[in-house]
This record gives sequence, structure tokens and C-alpha cells, in this order.
Amino acid sequence: MAFRDIRRTIIVFLTILFSFSLFGCINITYAPLEPPVVRETEKINKVYELLTDHYYGVLDLNLEEINTVNELLSYTDPYTRIYTSGSMSIEKGETYDGLGITTTDDEKGILIINVNINSYYDRVFPGDIITKIDDINLEGLDYHDKAVHLKKELGTELTLTINRMGEEITEVLEIIEIPFNSVVYNKYGNVGYIRINRFSLTTFDCFNDALTNLEELGIEGLVIDVRDNGGGYLGAVYNILKLFLDGDEPLFYTYRPRENEYTDYMPSEGATRKPYPIAILTNQNSASASEMLSGVMQKHGYSIIGERTYGKDVYQVGLELPAMFGENKVLNITKGYWLLNRNESVNGGIYPDLFIYDSKINRIVQPVLKEEYKIGQVSSYIGVYQYLVSLTVAGNYIPTFLNEEFSLMIKEYQRNNDLPETGILDEETQKSLIIDYAEIKNAGLYDTLLDEALEYMETVINENR
Repeated sequence: MAFRDIRRTIIVFLTILFSFSLFGCINITYAPLEPPVVRETEKINKVYELLTDHYYGVLDLNLEEINTVNELLSYTDPYTRIYTSGSMSIEKGETYDGLGITTTDDEKGILIINVNINSYYDRVFPGDIITKIDDINLEGLDYHDKAVHLKKELGTELTLTINRMGEEITEVLEIIEIPFNSVVYNKYGNVGYIRINRFSLTTFDCFNDALTNLEELGIEGLVIDVRDNGGGYLGAVYNILKLFLDGDEPLFYTYRPRENEYTDYMPSEGATRKPYPIAILTNQNSASASEMLSGVMQKHGYSIIGERTYGKDVYQVGLELPAMFGENKVLNITKGYWLLNRNESVNGGIYPDLFIYDSKINRIVQPVLKEEYKIGQVSSYIGVYQYLVSLTVAGNYIPTFLNEEFSLMIKEYQRNNDLPETGILDEETQKSLIIDYAEIKNAGLYDTLLDEALEYMETVINENR
């Protein structure tokens, strides 16, 4: 009896075990397989490997204490970062497809900080916050996940829900072709003027075309403007310099600390100098490649006019990252220094030969739609609007303060521009002034530094006759 009970118990146990085994097999057979997860440690190790091989500085860190790639990159300089290939303006040609807006992150969505004059500058404004794109709510998303919804094919219409000064509006905008205008040029009397806005892969060709056209028109002097140019490709600067400089000595050098090696950049064989004087315009935002062009030209006897430059004496290279970082990811890494001479850096900036503040329109900050300003309020943005109003309306005011005197000036401005005469900086008045600002900047008006540079060049030309 006891034996039969034991046998029965064993049979029941085996039956239950077999049932669980079948159930388990069914789950294993039909459960979806999870993709392998790339651990952050693998990414950290890969980036650290690249930094060890290429980064120009010494990394003072304990790798075992690093938990994220961003934490690792915090031990490098501000220029070493990960980005998506093709996302930087210098990587593109002279046009791109988009809305022509410059944006940054905002907790409500995407904040517009600038609008290209060749796009929708009179329909969307700096200060606008895009909260929805079509039916996609942007709040709570990462910035990359927000911005990707603005990248559509040419001709695509996007319905933007915008928070403007606390009110919700809707704008339907089409993806259009936007010009970069890396180079713009003009002729003032007998002086040529070329402004370089960026050093991209196409900049040299655009610059060379501009210079050829100006020389065919006949110029006796040239002004090259690199104000607010943050830099770009070394090759573009080198090719431009070879148009003007000769000699048997290197124009500049690059130095790679990891290899302890210099590279010399020589003038073109048989190059000759231009027969006319040249001046370079700089300000505090002229950096990197702009400083290279300015410093090398100054070293060869040409004048810099304006303000001391930014002082960025390092250059970067792009290293492609493996697929575990995402699609088309690149490590922008500081490789070394560029030098005017083997022992001469521009750290601290390049000092101009003729110091002139970049004043008036180029000194004010970008006006934005933030809030309505009434009599009695004080704000730095009121000061910006005061300057813009004063360009067409005479009067006295206390800087940054909207008082009765400035209110009268606003009314006159509103009357001249067919706006309701409220006497305050309401939304419609601010929009009108922001449009004025964009058009003035685009036309190069009220540019004191350029005016003085042209006057200086005329003096030099007359002295050389």
C-alpha cells in the first residue's frame, strides 16, 4: 500500500513537471527575441579609445568612475562632441531644404532664435515656440526627436502650432530651398567688399568667383569681412590665402601633440601678390578659421580693422563612430593647434592694427517676441527696440526704460508704419521692428565699422597713387 502510494506520488510529480516543461517550451518557442542592448560601457570604451589616440590634450580622469559618454566628454574641451553627419551648415553646399529657422530646445517645444532673411522672416519670429508639428506634440521629447520632424522633403507643408507671447497660433509653412550665402560681395566706389559668413566646402569657389567679378569691374582696394564668422574648414582658408600671398616660408602651421608633428602650409609656387591694398574686418566673434585668415594676412603686412578676435587656436577632425552610437554619428575631436609660426598661437585673440568697435546695428542683440512692454517697464529688450525706433524717429529716451517720451516716439513709428497707435511695444509693433532689423542687417546699413574701413581704404589708395 505504501509502495503504491509512493509510486502514485512520483507519477503525479512527473506529470506536473512534464506539463510545466511543455508550457515553458511553448513560451520559449514563440516569445519575441529582444534585440541585444549595447551597454553604455562599450560606448565609453570606444570613445575613450579614440580620445587616447587622437585628442590633443591629456585626459585627467579615472575611467572606472565614468558612467556615461557625456560624462567622459566633459573632461575634454567644448569643441569635442558627438554630432550627426550632415547636420552642420559647413557640411552642406550653398543651399539647403528647410524652413530657414535657427532653433534651440525649450521645455514646451522648439524655440526659434533666428529666421533667415530668405525664408519666412515676416511670418515666424525669434521668440516663437513651436509646440506641435502637424499632430505631433513636442513637449517632453528630446531635442533631437523634436527637430527631426522639421526635416522633410522639398515642397512638404508643415502645420506649426506656435506659442507666441503666451497665445497659440497656427502657421502652415512649406519646406523651401534656403540659400546659405557663405560669401556675399559688393563694390563701394573703387573698393571691393567680400564678406565670408562661413568656411564650408564651397566657400573657396564662391570667394574666387566674387573676387574675379570685382577685379573685372575694376577695384583699387579690397575689404574682406570675417565678423561673426565662427570658422569652418581649414582647406577653404588655405586656398583663399594662396590667392594673395607669396614667398618661400609657410603661411601657417598645424601641430599635433599626440605625434609631436608639424605640418607646413606653403604658398602656391609662382604666386604673386595683388597690386591693391587689402584690409580684414574682425570682431569678438571672429574665431578659428577666421582668425587663421586674419592672422596670416596680418603677418604678411595687411591691416586688420575692428575688434580683437575670439582666440580659438585649435582645430578639429571628424571620426566616424560605429553603428552602436546610432546612424551617421561622428566624434568631432580636437586634434591639435594651428599656429601662425611654430611657436606663435592666437590664444587670447588677434589684435587689430586699427581698433574700432563694431557698433550700432551689429552691437545690439537679436530682438525677440517675448512679452508686451508698457509704460513704466524696464528691460534690455526695450533698449534694443529703442535703437531700432530711433533710426527713423527723432527723440530722447532713457535707455531700457519705456517712459512717456519713448512712448511718443513709438506712436510716431506706429503712425509711419500703419500700425495702431498704442504707444507701447505691443506684438504688432515688435514684429514690425524685428522685420526692420532683419532687412537692415541684410542690406548692410548702419554699419559703422564698414564705413570707417572703406574710408581708411580710400586714404591708403590715395597715398599709394
